[in-house]
Amino acid sequence: MLQEHCQSCHQPDGHAPFPLTTYEEAEPHAQRMKAAVADRIMPEARPMRLDTGCADEHTFEGPRQLTYDEIATFAAWADAGAPQGNVRDLPPPLSFEPGVEWKGGAPDMIFSNAAGGFTLPPNLNRDVFRRFVIPTSFDTDRFITGFEAIPGTPEGERLSRVVHHVTLFIDPERKSTIQEAEYQENPTLAGPGFEGDFTYTAQLVGMWFPGSAPLALTPGCGIRIPKGSNIVMEVHYGTVLGGAIDQTRVGLHLDDVVDVELKPSLVKNEQILIPAGSTDTVVTAERKFDVPFTLYSITPHMHQLGTEFEVSIEVPGEGPACLADVAWDFEHQGSYWLRQPRNLPAGTIIRTTCRYDNSAANPNQFHQPPKDIVFGKVVDLEMCQLTVATTPIPAPAPPPPPPAGTLVINEVLADPPVNYDANGDGVLNTSQDEFIELVNSGTGPLDLSGATIADSVGVRATVPAGTTLAAGGVLVMFSGGTPAPISGVRVMKASAALQLNNAGDTLTVTSTAGVVLGTVTWGAEGGADQSLVRATEKSGTAAFVGHKSVSTAPASPGRRANGTAL
Repeated sequence: MLQEHCQSCHQPDGHAPFPLTTYEEAEPHAQRMKAAVADRIMPEARPMRLDTGCADEHTFEGPRQLTYDEIATFAAWADAGAPQGNVRDLPPPLSFEPGVEWKGGAPDMIFSNAAGGFTLPPNLNRDVFRRFVIPTSFDTDRFITGFEAIPGTPEGERLSRVVHHVTLFIDPERKSTIQEAEYQENPTLAGPGFEGDFTYTAQLVGMWFPGSAPLALTPGCGIRIPKGSNIVMEVHYGTVLGGAIDQTRVGLHLDDVVDVELKPSLVKNEQILIPAGSTDTVVTAERKFDVPFTLYSITPHMHQLGTEFEVSIEVPGEGPACLADVAWDFEHQGSYWLRQPRNLPAGTIIRTTCRYDNSAANPNQFHQPPKDIVFGKVVDLEMCQLTVATTPIPAPAPPPPPPAGTLVINEVLADPPVNYDANGDGVLNTSQDEFIELVNSGTGPLDLSGATIADSVGVRATVPAGTTLAAGGVLVMFSGGTPAPISGVRVMKASAALQLNNAGDTLTVTSTAGVVLGTVTWGAEGGADQSLVRATEKSGTAAFVGHKSVSTAPASPGRRANGTAL
Protein backbone atom coordinates (compact mmCIF):
# COMPACT_ATOMS: atom_id res chain seq x y z
CA MET A 1 0.00 0.00 0.00
CA LEU A 2 2.86 2.40 0.70
CA GLN A 3 4.29 1.72 -2.76
CA GLU A 4 0.95 2.21 -4.47
CA HIS A 5 -0.30 5.23 -2.56
CA CYS A 6 2.57 7.00 -0.80
CA GLN A 7 6.09 6.53 -2.11
CA SER A 8 5.80 8.75 -5.18
CA CYS A 9 6.11 11.67 -2.75
CA HIS A 10 7.51 9.94 0.37
CA GLN A 11 10.89 8.97 -1.08
CA PRO A 12 14.36 10.50 -0.70
CA ASP A 13 13.99 12.82 -3.68
CA GLY A 14 10.28 13.51 -3.21
CA HIS A 15 8.33 16.51 -2.01
CA ALA A 16 7.12 14.91 1.23
CA PRO A 17 8.93 15.76 4.50
CA PHE A 18 10.07 12.18 5.17
CA PRO A 19 10.56 8.98 3.14
CA LEU A 20 8.50 5.79 3.54
CA THR A 21 10.45 3.42 1.30
CA THR A 22 11.63 0.97 3.99
CA TYR A 23 10.26 -0.50 7.21
CA GLU A 24 12.82 1.43 9.19
CA GLU A 25 11.58 4.67 7.65
CA ALA A 26 7.87 3.87 8.06
CA GLU A 27 7.70 2.33 11.56
CA PRO A 28 8.32 5.58 13.53
CA HIS A 29 5.39 7.21 11.68
CA ALA A 30 2.86 4.40 12.23
CA GLN A 31 0.46 6.32 14.46
CA ARG A 32 0.89 9.45 12.37
CA MET A 33 0.00 7.48 9.22
CA LYS A 34 -3.02 5.93 10.94
CA ALA A 35 -4.36 9.35 11.86
CA ALA A 36 -3.64 10.82 8.41
CA VAL A 37 -5.38 8.04 6.49
CA ALA A 38 -8.29 7.83 8.93
CA ASP A 39 -8.91 11.56 8.50
CA ARG A 40 -8.37 11.19 4.73
CA ILE A 41 -5.61 13.79 4.83
CA MET A 42 -3.40 11.27 3.09
CA PRO A 43 -2.48 9.79 0.66
CA GLU A 44 -1.66 12.66 -1.68
CA ALA A 45 -4.07 14.62 0.47
CA ARG A 46 -6.01 16.17 -2.41
CA PRO A 47 -8.89 15.34 -0.09
CA MET A 48 -11.71 14.42 -2.41
CA ARG A 49 -14.44 13.01 -0.21
CA LEU A 50 -15.73 9.69 -1.51
CA ASP A 51 -18.42 8.99 1.08
CA THR A 52 -20.76 12.01 0.88
CA GLY A 53 -22.90 10.89 -2.04
CA CYS A 54 -20.97 13.11 -4.45
CA ALA A 55 -17.88 11.62 -6.13
CA ASP A 56 -16.76 8.03 -5.64
CA GLU A 57 -13.57 6.15 -6.40
CA HIS A 58 -14.67 5.78 -10.03
CA THR A 59 -15.36 9.48 -10.72
CA PHE A 60 -11.84 10.86 -11.07
CA GLU A 61 -8.47 9.54 -12.14
CA GLY A 62 -5.69 9.35 -9.60
CA PRO A 63 -6.99 10.84 -6.36
CA ARG A 64 -5.38 7.78 -4.71
CA GLN A 65 -7.97 7.63 -1.97
CA LEU A 66 -7.84 4.55 0.22
CA THR A 67 -10.70 2.12 0.51
CA TYR A 68 -12.25 1.52 3.93
CA ASP A 69 -10.50 -1.87 4.05
CA GLU A 70 -7.12 -0.26 3.38
CA ILE A 71 -7.72 2.33 6.11
CA ALA A 72 -8.65 -0.47 8.51
CA THR A 73 -5.42 -2.30 7.60
CA PHE A 74 -3.31 0.77 8.37
CA ALA A 75 -5.10 1.22 11.71
CA ALA A 76 -4.75 -2.45 12.69
CA TRP A 77 -1.03 -2.40 11.84
CA ALA A 78 -0.39 0.74 13.88
CA ASP A 79 -2.48 -0.49 16.84
CA ALA A 80 -0.58 -3.81 16.84
CA GLY A 81 2.69 -1.94 17.35
CA ALA A 82 3.63 -1.66 13.65
CA PRO A 83 5.10 -5.16 13.23
CA GLN A 84 7.46 -5.71 10.33
CA GLY A 85 6.05 -9.01 9.17
CA ASN A 86 7.88 -11.60 7.11
CA VAL A 87 10.47 -9.78 4.98
CA ARG A 88 10.26 -12.58 2.40
CA ASP A 89 6.75 -11.39 1.59
CA LEU A 90 7.96 -7.92 0.62
CA PRO A 91 7.43 -6.88 -3.00
CA PRO A 92 10.50 -5.70 -4.90
CA PRO A 93 11.35 -2.11 -3.90
CA LEU A 94 10.45 0.68 -6.29
CA SER A 95 13.33 2.41 -8.01
CA PHE A 96 13.85 6.07 -7.13
CA GLU A 97 17.10 6.85 -8.86
CA PRO A 98 18.52 10.25 -7.91
CA GLY A 99 18.98 11.09 -11.59
CA VAL A 100 15.27 10.61 -12.36
CA GLU A 101 13.96 14.11 -11.71
CA TRP A 102 10.78 14.18 -13.73
CA LYS A 103 8.01 12.15 -12.14
CA GLY A 104 5.93 12.21 -15.31
CA GLY A 105 8.74 10.87 -17.50
CA ALA A 106 11.34 12.64 -19.62
CA PRO A 107 9.85 15.91 -20.95
CA ASP A 108 9.96 16.93 -24.59
CA MET A 109 10.85 20.52 -23.68
CA ILE A 110 12.54 21.88 -20.54
CA PHE A 111 12.94 25.56 -19.65
CA SER A 112 13.67 27.59 -16.54
CA ASN A 113 12.31 30.90 -15.33
CA ALA A 114 15.63 32.66 -16.11
CA ALA A 115 19.20 31.74 -17.02
CA GLY A 116 20.59 32.79 -13.65
CA GLY A 117 17.41 32.33 -11.67
CA PHE A 118 15.28 34.98 -9.98
CA THR A 119 16.40 36.62 -6.75
CA LEU A 120 13.85 37.17 -4.01
CA PRO A 121 15.26 39.85 -1.69
CA PRO A 122 15.09 39.25 2.07
CA ASN A 123 12.33 40.80 4.19
CA LEU A 124 10.19 41.66 1.17
CA ASN A 125 7.15 40.98 3.35
CA ARG A 126 4.80 40.23 0.44
CA ASP A 127 3.99 37.50 -2.01
CA VAL A 128 5.40 37.79 -5.52
CA PHE A 129 3.61 36.71 -8.69
CA ARG A 130 6.41 36.82 -11.24
CA ARG A 131 5.77 36.11 -14.89
CA PHE A 132 8.64 34.89 -17.03
CA VAL A 133 8.46 35.00 -20.85
CA ILE A 134 9.57 31.84 -22.67
CA PRO A 135 9.68 32.26 -26.49
CA THR A 136 9.09 29.11 -28.53
CA SER A 137 10.58 28.24 -31.87
CA PHE A 138 8.26 25.51 -33.10
CA ASP A 139 7.95 25.11 -36.86
CA THR A 140 4.26 24.17 -36.51
CA ASP A 141 1.53 24.24 -33.88
CA ARG A 142 2.11 21.76 -31.07
CA PHE A 143 0.01 20.48 -28.18
CA ILE A 144 0.80 20.32 -24.47
CA THR A 145 -0.26 16.97 -23.03
CA GLY A 146 1.26 17.40 -19.57
CA PHE A 147 3.71 19.38 -17.49
CA GLU A 148 5.40 19.52 -14.11
CA ALA A 149 7.75 21.92 -12.35
CA ILE A 150 10.84 21.58 -10.18
CA PRO A 151 11.53 24.60 -8.00
CA GLY A 152 15.16 24.94 -7.04
CA THR A 153 18.28 27.04 -6.89
CA PRO A 154 20.79 27.27 -9.76
CA GLU A 155 22.89 24.82 -7.72
CA GLY A 156 20.09 22.24 -7.67
CA GLU A 157 18.70 22.70 -4.15
CA ARG A 158 14.94 22.14 -3.94
CA LEU A 159 12.80 25.18 -3.06
CA SER A 160 9.35 23.66 -2.62
CA ARG A 161 8.76 25.77 0.50
CA VAL A 162 9.43 29.01 -1.45
CA VAL A 163 7.32 28.32 -4.54
CA HIS A 164 3.62 28.29 -3.82
CA HIS A 165 2.61 27.23 -7.33
CA VAL A 166 3.48 27.52 -11.01
CA THR A 167 0.91 28.50 -13.64
CA LEU A 168 1.46 28.28 -17.39
CA PHE A 169 -0.15 30.51 -20.02
CA ILE A 170 0.12 30.67 -23.80
CA ASP A 171 0.53 34.09 -25.45
CA PRO A 172 -0.08 33.51 -29.18
CA GLU A 173 0.67 37.13 -30.18
CA ARG A 174 3.87 37.48 -28.09
CA LYS A 175 2.55 40.59 -26.39
CA SER A 176 4.16 39.39 -23.16
CA THR A 177 7.53 40.34 -24.68
CA ILE A 178 6.33 43.94 -24.91
CA GLN A 179 4.83 43.87 -21.41
CA GLU A 180 8.09 42.62 -19.94
CA ALA A 181 10.08 45.32 -21.73
CA GLU A 182 7.73 48.03 -20.44
CA TYR A 183 7.92 46.68 -16.89
CA GLN A 184 11.72 46.58 -17.00
CA GLU A 185 11.82 50.33 -17.72
CA ASN A 186 10.70 50.96 -14.12
CA PRO A 187 10.51 47.66 -12.23
CA THR A 188 9.06 47.42 -8.75
CA LEU A 189 11.30 44.40 -8.19
CA ALA A 190 14.56 43.94 -10.09
CA GLY A 191 15.24 40.83 -12.09
CA PRO A 192 13.93 39.03 -15.16
CA GLY A 193 10.21 38.81 -15.85
CA PHE A 194 7.41 41.15 -14.87
CA GLU A 195 4.50 41.58 -12.47
CA GLY A 196 0.96 42.74 -13.13
CA ASP A 197 -2.15 41.53 -14.88
CA PHE A 198 -2.15 40.59 -18.54
CA THR A 199 -3.21 43.44 -20.80
CA TYR A 200 -4.17 40.96 -23.55
CA THR A 201 -5.67 37.52 -23.94
CA ALA A 202 -3.50 34.71 -22.60
CA GLN A 203 -4.62 31.07 -22.71
CA LEU A 204 -4.46 29.26 -19.37
CA VAL A 205 -2.74 25.86 -19.52
CA GLY A 206 -2.90 24.79 -15.90
CA MET A 207 -1.38 24.97 -12.44
CA TRP A 208 1.23 22.88 -10.63
CA PHE A 209 1.63 22.84 -6.86
CA PRO A 210 4.53 21.43 -4.82
CA GLY A 211 3.46 18.00 -3.65
CA SER A 212 0.99 17.49 -6.49
CA ALA A 213 1.42 14.90 -9.19
CA PRO A 214 2.55 16.06 -12.64
CA LEU A 215 -0.29 17.52 -14.68
CA ALA A 216 -1.18 14.80 -17.19
CA LEU A 217 -4.07 15.42 -19.55
CA THR A 218 -6.50 12.70 -20.54
CA PRO A 219 -4.83 10.52 -23.18
CA GLY A 220 -5.52 11.90 -26.64
CA CYS A 221 -6.13 15.42 -25.33
CA GLY A 222 -3.91 18.46 -25.64
CA ILE A 223 -3.75 22.25 -25.36
CA ARG A 224 -2.60 23.99 -28.54
CA ILE A 225 0.56 26.12 -28.65
CA PRO A 226 0.26 28.06 -31.91
CA LYS A 227 3.43 28.38 -33.91
CA GLY A 228 5.42 31.43 -32.81
CA SER A 229 3.75 31.73 -29.39
CA ASN A 230 5.31 32.73 -26.09
CA ILE A 231 4.83 30.56 -23.04
CA VAL A 232 4.39 32.66 -19.91
CA MET A 233 5.47 30.92 -16.72
CA GLU A 234 3.99 32.51 -13.60
CA VAL A 235 5.66 31.56 -10.34
CA HIS A 236 3.90 32.46 -7.09
CA TYR A 237 6.51 32.99 -4.38
CA GLY A 238 5.31 33.08 -0.79
CA THR A 239 6.74 35.58 1.66
CA VAL A 240 10.44 34.71 2.15
CA LEU A 241 12.09 36.39 5.13
CA GLY A 242 15.64 35.34 4.37
CA GLY A 243 15.58 35.79 0.61
CA ALA A 244 16.28 33.12 -1.98
CA ILE A 245 17.36 32.55 -5.57
CA ASP A 246 14.88 30.42 -7.45
CA GLN A 247 15.44 28.74 -10.79
CA THR A 248 12.23 26.82 -11.23
CA ARG A 249 12.29 24.50 -14.22
CA VAL A 250 9.28 23.31 -16.16
CA GLY A 251 9.09 20.16 -18.25
CA LEU A 252 6.50 19.98 -21.03
CA HIS A 253 5.15 16.87 -22.68
CA LEU A 254 4.23 17.65 -26.28
CA ASP A 255 2.51 16.04 -29.25
CA ASP A 256 2.18 17.17 -32.85
CA VAL A 257 -1.37 15.87 -33.18
CA VAL A 258 -4.10 15.12 -30.61
CA ASP A 259 -7.62 13.81 -30.88
CA VAL A 260 -9.17 16.51 -28.69
CA GLU A 261 -8.05 20.12 -28.19
CA LEU A 262 -8.82 21.29 -24.65
CA LYS A 263 -9.86 24.83 -23.66
CA PRO A 264 -9.16 25.64 -19.97
CA SER A 265 -11.31 28.42 -18.51
CA LEU A 266 -12.37 29.75 -15.10
CA VAL A 267 -15.40 29.70 -12.85
CA LYS A 268 -14.66 32.38 -10.25
CA ASN A 269 -16.01 34.99 -7.86
CA GLU A 270 -13.80 37.96 -7.00
CA GLN A 271 -16.45 39.69 -4.84
CA ILE A 272 -15.36 38.08 -1.60
CA LEU A 273 -15.82 39.34 1.97
CA ILE A 274 -15.06 36.99 4.86
CA PRO A 275 -15.86 38.75 8.14
CA ALA A 276 -13.35 38.58 10.96
CA GLY A 277 -14.26 35.81 13.41
CA SER A 278 -16.60 34.00 10.99
CA THR A 279 -16.30 30.23 11.21
CA ASP A 280 -18.32 29.37 8.11
CA THR A 281 -18.54 32.04 5.42
CA VAL A 282 -19.95 30.74 2.12
CA VAL A 283 -18.94 32.19 -1.26
CA THR A 284 -20.40 30.85 -4.51
CA ALA A 285 -19.39 31.24 -8.13
CA GLU A 286 -21.07 30.01 -11.26
CA ARG A 287 -20.73 30.01 -15.00
CA LYS A 288 -23.34 29.23 -17.61
CA PHE A 289 -22.14 27.59 -20.80
CA ASP A 290 -23.97 28.77 -23.90
CA VAL A 291 -22.93 25.86 -26.12
CA PRO A 292 -22.80 22.10 -25.58
CA PHE A 293 -19.43 21.01 -24.18
CA THR A 294 -17.42 18.13 -22.79
CA LEU A 295 -15.93 18.49 -19.29
CA TYR A 296 -12.58 16.76 -18.74
CA SER A 297 -11.15 18.09 -15.48
CA ILE A 298 -11.54 20.49 -12.58
CA THR A 299 -8.90 22.33 -10.54
CA PRO A 300 -10.24 23.95 -7.34
CA HIS A 301 -8.29 26.81 -5.75
CA MET A 302 -8.59 28.69 -2.46
CA HIS A 303 -6.05 29.87 0.11
CA GLN A 304 -5.34 29.20 3.78
CA LEU A 305 -8.76 29.99 5.26
CA GLY A 306 -10.62 27.62 2.93
CA THR A 307 -12.28 24.59 4.50
CA GLU A 308 -14.66 23.16 1.88
CA PHE A 309 -14.85 23.32 -1.92
CA GLU A 310 -17.87 21.81 -3.61
CA VAL A 311 -18.54 21.64 -7.36
CA SER A 312 -22.00 21.01 -8.76
CA ILE A 313 -23.45 20.80 -12.25
CA GLU A 314 -26.94 21.95 -13.14
CA VAL A 315 -28.29 20.72 -16.46
CA PRO A 316 -31.27 22.64 -17.91
CA GLY A 317 -34.51 21.21 -16.60
CA GLU A 318 -32.78 19.39 -13.73
CA GLY A 319 -31.66 20.38 -10.26
CA PRO A 320 -27.99 20.78 -9.30
CA ALA A 321 -26.01 17.55 -8.94
CA CYS A 322 -22.81 17.36 -6.91
CA LEU A 323 -19.67 16.51 -8.87
CA ALA A 324 -16.90 16.99 -6.29
CA ASP A 325 -16.76 17.52 -2.52
CA VAL A 326 -13.29 18.54 -1.37
CA ALA A 327 -12.17 18.92 2.25
CA TRP A 328 -9.84 21.79 1.43
CA ASP A 329 -6.12 21.45 2.17
CA PHE A 330 -4.08 24.38 0.92
CA GLU A 331 -0.84 22.38 0.99
CA HIS A 332 -2.20 19.64 -1.25
CA GLN A 333 -4.18 20.80 -4.24
CA GLY A 334 -4.24 19.87 -7.88
CA SER A 335 -6.36 18.83 -10.83
CA TYR A 336 -8.98 16.10 -10.91
CA TRP A 337 -9.45 14.36 -14.27
CA LEU A 338 -12.73 12.61 -14.90
CA ARG A 339 -12.42 8.94 -15.72
CA GLN A 340 -15.34 9.42 -18.11
CA PRO A 341 -15.51 12.96 -19.55
CA ARG A 342 -19.00 14.43 -19.25
CA ASN A 343 -20.96 15.63 -22.29
CA LEU A 344 -23.18 18.48 -21.17
CA PRO A 345 -25.82 20.49 -23.07
CA ALA A 346 -25.98 24.22 -23.74
CA GLY A 347 -27.31 26.11 -20.74
CA THR A 348 -25.46 23.93 -18.22
CA ILE A 349 -24.27 25.79 -15.10
CA ILE A 350 -21.12 24.81 -13.23
CA ARG A 351 -21.33 26.15 -9.70
CA THR A 352 -18.75 26.24 -6.91
CA THR A 353 -19.44 26.62 -3.20
CA CYS A 354 -16.42 27.75 -1.17
CA ARG A 355 -16.42 27.79 2.64
CA TYR A 356 -13.99 29.65 4.89
CA ASP A 357 -13.02 29.75 8.56
CA ASN A 358 -11.74 33.22 9.52
CA SER A 359 -11.73 32.58 13.25
CA ALA A 360 -8.81 32.87 15.63
CA ALA A 361 -9.04 29.10 16.18
CA ASN A 362 -8.17 28.29 12.57
CA PRO A 363 -4.58 26.96 12.67
CA ASN A 364 -3.99 28.46 9.22
CA GLN A 365 -5.01 31.95 10.38
CA PHE A 366 -2.57 34.65 9.22
CA HIS A 367 -3.94 37.47 11.34
CA GLN A 368 -4.30 37.54 15.10
CA PRO A 369 -6.72 38.98 15.86
CA PRO A 370 -8.54 38.03 12.63
CA LYS A 371 -9.52 40.78 10.21
CA ASP A 372 -11.98 41.01 7.35
CA ILE A 373 -10.64 39.19 4.30
CA VAL A 374 -11.38 40.12 0.70
CA PHE A 375 -10.40 38.73 -2.69
CA GLY A 376 -6.72 38.67 -3.57
CA LYS A 377 -4.15 36.43 -5.17
CA VAL A 378 -1.71 36.68 -2.24
CA VAL A 379 -1.96 33.91 0.35
CA ASP A 380 -3.27 36.04 3.24
CA LEU A 381 -6.30 37.04 1.13
CA GLU A 382 -8.73 34.60 -0.43
CA MET A 383 -9.95 33.18 -3.73
CA CYS A 384 -12.86 31.04 -4.91
CA GLN A 385 -11.78 29.78 -8.32
CA LEU A 386 -12.28 26.66 -10.38
CA THR A 387 -10.34 25.91 -13.54
CA VAL A 388 -12.28 23.67 -15.93
CA ALA A 389 -10.83 21.92 -18.97
CA THR A 390 -13.50 21.65 -21.65
CA THR A 391 -14.04 21.33 -25.35
CA PRO A 392 -17.10 22.53 -27.26
CA ILE A 393 -19.19 19.76 -28.74
CA PRO A 394 -19.41 20.40 -32.49
CA ALA A 395 -22.87 21.21 -33.72
CA PRO A 396 -24.45 18.21 -35.39
CA ALA A 397 -23.88 18.11 -39.08
CA PRO A 398 -26.77 19.62 -40.96
CA PRO A 399 -29.03 17.04 -42.57
CA PRO A 400 -27.95 16.16 -46.05
CA PRO A 401 -29.66 18.23 -48.70
CA PRO A 402 -32.57 16.53 -50.38
CA PRO A 403 -31.65 14.58 -53.48
CA ALA A 404 -31.05 16.97 -56.32
CA GLY A 405 -32.97 16.88 -59.52
CA THR A 406 -31.09 16.55 -62.82
CA LEU A 407 -32.25 18.26 -65.99
CA VAL A 408 -32.07 16.47 -69.32
CA ILE A 409 -33.01 18.21 -72.55
CA ASN A 410 -34.64 15.12 -74.06
CA GLU A 411 -36.13 16.34 -77.35
CA VAL A 412 -36.07 19.50 -79.48
CA LEU A 413 -38.22 20.32 -82.49
CA ALA A 414 -36.80 23.27 -84.41
CA ASP A 415 -38.37 22.46 -87.84
CA PRO A 416 -41.94 21.13 -87.56
CA PRO A 417 -43.32 19.55 -90.77
CA VAL A 418 -45.98 21.76 -92.39
CA ASN A 419 -48.64 19.11 -91.93
CA TYR A 420 -47.78 18.25 -88.26
CA ASP A 421 -49.76 19.70 -85.35
CA ALA A 422 -47.18 19.18 -82.59
CA ASN A 423 -48.98 21.18 -79.86
CA GLY A 424 -52.31 19.51 -80.56
CA ASP A 425 -54.36 22.73 -80.77
CA GLY A 426 -55.79 21.93 -84.20
CA VAL A 427 -53.76 24.64 -85.91
CA LEU A 428 -50.87 23.87 -88.25
CA ASN A 429 -48.24 26.50 -87.59
CA THR A 430 -44.54 25.73 -88.03
CA SER A 431 -43.58 28.53 -85.62
CA GLN A 432 -46.04 27.73 -82.84
CA ASP A 433 -45.38 23.96 -83.03
CA GLU A 434 -41.68 24.25 -82.15
CA PHE A 435 -41.00 22.74 -78.72
CA ILE A 436 -38.39 21.73 -76.19
CA GLU A 437 -38.92 18.72 -73.94
CA LEU A 438 -37.28 18.75 -70.48
CA VAL A 439 -37.04 15.72 -68.16
CA ASN A 440 -35.93 15.50 -64.50
CA SER A 441 -33.83 12.34 -64.43
CA GLY A 442 -32.68 12.87 -60.83
CA THR A 443 -34.00 11.37 -57.59
CA GLY A 444 -35.25 14.65 -56.10
CA PRO A 445 -37.38 17.59 -57.18
CA LEU A 446 -36.00 20.16 -59.61
CA ASP A 447 -37.01 23.80 -59.23
CA LEU A 448 -37.07 25.48 -62.63
CA SER A 449 -38.68 28.73 -61.45
CA GLY A 450 -37.25 31.61 -63.42
CA ALA A 451 -34.90 29.45 -65.47
CA THR A 452 -34.09 30.89 -68.89
CA ILE A 453 -34.03 29.17 -72.26
CA ALA A 454 -31.56 30.87 -74.57
CA ASP A 455 -29.87 30.28 -77.90
CA SER A 456 -26.98 32.00 -79.65
CA VAL A 457 -29.14 35.09 -80.19
CA GLY A 458 -30.32 35.52 -76.60
CA VAL A 459 -32.98 34.51 -74.09
CA ARG A 460 -35.96 33.07 -75.90
CA ALA A 461 -38.20 32.20 -72.93
CA THR A 462 -38.36 32.16 -69.13
CA VAL A 463 -39.91 29.34 -67.09
CA PRO A 464 -42.77 30.64 -64.91
CA ALA A 465 -42.32 30.96 -61.14
CA GLY A 466 -43.49 27.96 -59.13
CA THR A 467 -42.46 25.46 -61.79
CA THR A 468 -41.00 22.35 -60.11
CA LEU A 469 -40.50 18.99 -61.73
CA ALA A 470 -40.74 15.96 -59.48
CA ALA A 471 -38.25 13.16 -59.95
CA GLY A 472 -38.97 11.65 -63.35
CA GLY A 473 -41.22 14.59 -64.24
CA VAL A 474 -41.58 15.88 -67.84
CA LEU A 475 -42.16 19.44 -69.10
CA VAL A 476 -42.90 20.35 -72.71
CA MET A 477 -42.71 24.01 -73.68
CA PHE A 478 -44.28 24.91 -77.02
CA SER A 479 -43.41 28.04 -78.90
CA GLY A 480 -47.05 29.25 -79.13
CA GLY A 481 -50.68 28.41 -79.82
CA THR A 482 -52.95 26.78 -77.29
CA PRO A 483 -51.16 23.53 -76.40
CA ALA A 484 -53.38 20.57 -75.58
CA PRO A 485 -52.87 18.69 -72.29
CA ILE A 486 -50.70 15.57 -72.25
CA SER A 487 -51.44 13.04 -69.51
CA GLY A 488 -48.81 13.06 -66.76
CA VAL A 489 -46.83 15.88 -68.41
CA ARG A 490 -46.41 19.55 -67.54
CA VAL A 491 -47.37 21.43 -70.72
CA MET A 492 -46.88 25.16 -71.16
CA LYS A 493 -46.65 27.85 -73.77
CA ALA A 494 -43.36 29.78 -73.92
CA SER A 495 -43.34 33.36 -72.65
CA ALA A 496 -42.21 34.33 -76.17
CA ALA A 497 -41.76 32.49 -79.44
CA LEU A 498 -38.80 30.12 -79.27
CA GLN A 499 -37.64 30.85 -82.83
CA LEU A 500 -35.32 27.86 -82.91
CA ASN A 501 -32.85 27.93 -85.81
CA ASN A 502 -33.38 25.07 -88.26
CA ALA A 503 -29.90 25.32 -89.73
CA GLY A 504 -28.06 24.94 -86.41
CA ASP A 505 -28.13 26.41 -82.93
CA THR A 506 -27.11 25.92 -79.28
CA LEU A 507 -29.88 25.90 -76.72
CA THR A 508 -29.06 26.40 -73.02
CA VAL A 509 -31.24 26.17 -69.88
CA THR A 510 -29.85 28.26 -67.00
CA SER A 511 -31.13 28.55 -63.41
CA THR A 512 -31.76 31.85 -61.64
CA ALA A 513 -28.45 31.25 -59.79
CA GLY A 514 -26.62 31.23 -63.12
CA VAL A 515 -26.06 27.47 -63.11
CA VAL A 516 -26.27 25.82 -66.53
CA LEU A 517 -28.77 23.01 -66.14
CA GLY A 518 -28.59 21.63 -69.63
CA THR A 519 -27.45 22.42 -73.15
CA VAL A 520 -27.85 20.98 -76.63
CA THR A 521 -26.22 21.85 -79.96
CA TRP A 522 -27.33 20.85 -83.47
CA GLY A 523 -26.44 21.59 -86.99
CA ALA A 524 -28.25 21.18 -90.31
CA GLU A 525 -29.87 17.98 -89.03
CA GLY A 526 -32.21 20.22 -87.06
CA GLY A 527 -33.92 21.30 -90.29
CA ALA A 528 -35.12 17.91 -91.56
CA ASP A 529 -38.84 18.12 -90.68
CA GLN A 530 -38.33 16.11 -87.52
CA SER A 531 -37.24 16.54 -83.91
CA LEU A 532 -33.91 15.57 -82.43
CA VAL A 533 -34.30 13.06 -79.57
CA ARG A 534 -31.90 11.28 -77.25
CA ALA A 535 -30.91 7.86 -78.56
CA THR A 536 -31.43 6.65 -74.97
CA GLU A 537 -34.22 8.78 -73.69
CA LYS A 538 -33.84 10.60 -70.34
CA SER A 539 -30.07 10.09 -70.48
CA GLY A 540 -28.08 13.30 -70.37
CA THR A 541 -25.08 11.63 -71.96
CA ALA A 542 -26.85 9.98 -74.90
CA ALA A 543 -26.40 11.48 -78.36
CA PHE A 544 -29.23 13.15 -80.27
CA VAL A 545 -30.60 11.36 -83.30
CA GLY A 546 -33.26 12.22 -85.89
CA HIS A 547 -36.66 11.17 -84.59
CA LYS A 548 -37.54 9.34 -87.84
CA SER A 549 -34.54 7.06 -87.28
CA VAL A 550 -36.31 5.55 -84.25
CA SER A 551 -39.98 6.13 -85.13
CA THR A 552 -42.29 6.71 -88.07
CA ALA A 553 -43.57 9.91 -86.41
CA PRO A 554 -41.68 13.23 -86.85
CA ALA A 555 -41.73 13.91 -83.06
CA SER A 556 -43.23 12.66 -79.78
CA PRO A 557 -43.73 15.59 -77.34
CA GLY A 558 -44.26 14.28 -73.77
CA ARG A 559 -43.84 10.66 -74.87
CA ARG A 560 -41.13 8.26 -75.81
CA ALA A 561 -40.44 7.88 -79.53
CA ASN A 562 -42.45 4.65 -79.45
CA GLY A 563 -45.45 6.53 -78.02
CA THR A 564 -45.30 5.19 -74.45
CA ALA A 565 -45.08 7.36 -71.35
CA LEU A 566 -41.73 8.78 -70.35
